[in-house]
Amino acid sequence: LFRSGDGDSPNDFSEGKGVKSLVNKMTVALKTKSENVKEKVISFIENTSSVPVDRHVSSSGRLGKPYRGVKPVFSIADEEENDTEDIDSSSMSDDDRKEIVNIQTWINKPDVKNHFQCHEVKESGHMFPSYLLLTAKHMYCLREIPSRKGLAYIQSRQALNSVVKITSKKKRPELITFKYGTSSHSGIEVLAAERYLIPNAGEATKAIKQQIMKVLDALES
Repeated sequence: LFRSGDGDSPNDFSEGKGVKSLVNKMTVALKTKSENVKEKVISFIENTSSVPVDRHVSSSGRLGKPYRGVKPVFSIADEEENDTEDIDSSSMSDDDRKEIVNIQTWINKPDVKNHFQCHEVKESGHMFPSYLLLTAKHMYCLREIPSRKGLAYIQSRQALNSVVKITSKKKRPELITFKYGTSSHSGIEVLAAERYLIPNAGEATKAIKQQIMKVLDALES
């Protein structure tokens, strides 16, 4: 009679090969799955990095149709809900360093063509009672000083020929954003923005727009 002695029987050897084969198959399957996942991750990263970035410098798209060629341009448009072009750089943050003026004295200056009572709205959501004063070439923001009635800080002074766009919220038309920047053959570059809550926004934007047009016409003549 044939005896296998102390070693493995033929059946044991067959079962061992079966287990080893199964382990190999599982290893290959896991490796393949891992490679597939890796490929998908790499593909996702590549696709994500290839998504075009929405830039401020653009002569089309969100900036609307420019008023004139490559000279100082200006446009009025509705503000998009996803418009995040909030560059809040109206002036110095230290109020103690700003010039203090008498509001009524400034309103009565002969070179002030219009003035509008409003609230300056900061990116943080804080609002400050203010006045917008319009002259032949500039727009001033005077921020009221709560503790000193009738007085205000000169919060900002912006040249009208630097206004490249005025936008308003469709759901809140009295919330007006003024965007300042430069223009070239490559498009418009927004460098700063200021936002105001103006009760009579229609009258204010009309007056400011008309004065901007006069400035631009004078530059071209």
